[in-house]
Amino acid sequence: MPRDKDLRMDRAIGARIRQFRNERGMSQEKLAGEIGVAFQQIQKYEKGVNTVPSHRISAFCKALGVTPDELYQINTSQAQPSTPLSNYAVRMAIKLDQLEAPQRRIVATLVNSFLDLGADDDDE
Repeated sequence: MPRDKDLRMDRAIGARIRQFRNERGMSQEKLAGEIGVAFQQIQKYEKGVNTVPSHRISAFCKALGVTPDELYQINTSQAQPSTPLSNYAVRMAIKLDQLEAPQRRIVATLVNSFLDLGADDDDE
């Protein structure tokens, strides 16, 4: 497999790990402790700098409460967004997504008016 495909896969798996970790409100330090690595290693896995070794997959799945199938449900063609989101942006998006539709529309209206972006009907 060419290296660019490897990189996309590493980034996609790292993004899924970060997504699951953020959804659970887990810090990189806590996940690192459960996996048995330094938190800097979690950062490298999440960014796709380092490949997650196969012997760590089960530990990640156990710590995050997911199956390997859930971890690998990825689309490598979309693995690297054009503008990477910060952890803060990901956490905010998760919280916004959990709101009921009327609350989400109110927040969207407020944010759009603040940023002068106009109406956005994509969420419904």
